[in-house]
This record gives sequence, C-alpha cells and structure tokens, in this order.
Amino acid sequence: MAQVLLLEGFACTCFPLLEVSLREADFSPFLSSPPFGLVATSRNGLKGAVASGLPDQWLKLPLFVVGRSSQALAKELGFLDIRVPHKLEEGARGLVSLICQEEICGQSLLHIRGCKVAFDLKNALKEHDICLKEAVTYQINECQMLSDDISELLKAGVIDRVVLMSPRTAQIYGRLMKKANLIGAMQTIEHVCLSKDVVKAVTGELAEFAPQKINVADMPSQEAIMKLLVSS
Repeated sequence: MAQVLLLEGFACTCFPLLEVSLREADFSPFLSSPPFGLVATSRNGLKGAVASGLPDQWLKLPLFVVGRSSQALAKELGFLDIRVPHKLEEGARGLVSLICQEEICGQSLLHIRGCKVAFDLKNALKEHDICLKEAVTYQINECQMLSDDISELLKAGVIDRVVLMSPRTAQIYGRLMKKANLIGAMQTIEHVCLSKDVVKAVTGELAEFAPQKINVADMPSQEAIMKLLVSS
C-alpha cells in the first residue's frame, strides 16, 4: 500500500501496527480425506499455507478468497480455480453466500487462517450444514506503543490522513492514540477506512473521543481506497 501511495505522489509515512510471522501448518490430517476446497480470508493465510508446504494437488481445488488483492496473490502462487464474492464490500461475510452456491455434498472446506479472525466464518457456514476445518498458517503480534517519531509528527500536525485497512488495526490505532494522549491531534486528521466494520472498530474503541473526520471506501479493496484518496 505504501509503495502505491508513493507512486501516486503522496508523501507517505508507514507505521506497522501488526507484525506478521508465518507458522508451519500441518496438512497431514487432511490428506486422507482432502477438502472440497480452500478458504483464505487474508493474503497472509495464503503465504503461510504455501510456505508450510501446501500439497501441490491442492492448487487445483476451488479457492474462495475475499477480495481482488488476495485473488491476485493466489494467481501468483499458482492456484488455478479462484473464486471471489460478487459483493466485495461484504468482505468475509460475502463468502457465505458464495460457498453456499456450491454442491459440496458432505465434504468439508479448509480455512487457511491466522490465530484470530474478525468474522466467525466457521459458525456462519455451520448454520448451512457446511463443515469448515481450519489450519493456522500465521500469527500476528500487536504494536504496543507509537514510536517517538510518529508521535511528534502527529503532534505537529504534519500527518493529515490516516489509512486504516482492518478492524483490528483500527482498534490498535485508537488504543495507541489514547495511550499517547493524542486524542486532540486526532480530531484534525482525516481517517480513510476500508469498510464500515473498520469505522465501527475505531469508533467503538474510542467511544466519545472518536475521530470526527471519517471517509469510507465504496468497497473493501486497495483500489477503492486509492480512488477515495485521490478524489478527496
């Protein structure tokens, strides 16, 4: 995202709120009864699965992903049958209706995911009698404090926009801004959010101190975020 912003001519300061570390997943329990297909709700899940030695033959299975970015990465990684919800703005929720269109016939799906997920896809599919098994392929550690450099930029009013790409990073951002006593500085910043769920996360974390300037992308994609940034 930072590289795309720079190419578009934006002055960009990047401060990761999450640190991703891939985990080795064990796919051997699923080999005797392969899944109907795979589900990935993040790019990191895909990276972790391939790094863990995902069976080559599984690259031919249907792969259900939430957005265009994951779709593009899946193609790069060699997946051959990639399926994306029609309503991208629904995020992981959109996978439920997409998957329910399939004739799974008692087979299970395998969700390659992180330690935590924002949406409980397993129980959502269970309501439709679809079994979703899981393999954890990465974990995420949360940032505990804003750096001195970032704090000074915020206090000085140098940063006029903050891009929030997930509910979890929005919550962390809100928590760290409170911890750094930067609630006042935050009110002058435009917050560009990937989805309504992201808005809900940051406003829920900050309650009455929630930022006043919030814009939401038309759909949860990097392309929609860029369109919003360029037009505003």
